[in-house]
Amino acid sequence: MRDQALMPTAEKLAAAPTLDAWVLTEQISPAGTVGYRMLGYVRGHPTIPDGWIETARVVDLGAGGEWCGTLAGFYRLLRPLLGSTH
Repeated sequence: MRDQALMPTAEKLAAAPTLDAWVLTEQISPAGTVGYRMLGYVRGHPTIPDGWIETARVVDLGAGGEWCGTLAGFYRLLRPLLGSTH
């Protein structure tokens, strides 16, 4: 069961930047720890210009694939990159 305190509210999600043509990537640290990040085209971010980005580490994904939470905040997910799975 998810911790409801960590899930975005409808208001936070409505204000979140979007990530389009995204893909979830696995990254392994030098210490061997596995983490995940999103690569995609961001729009509407308050401090990052629209364009291709790599997000901060992903800490949660919405059950329907409609959002992701990172260490830095939330993104509304649009279309995944063709051929990618999530």
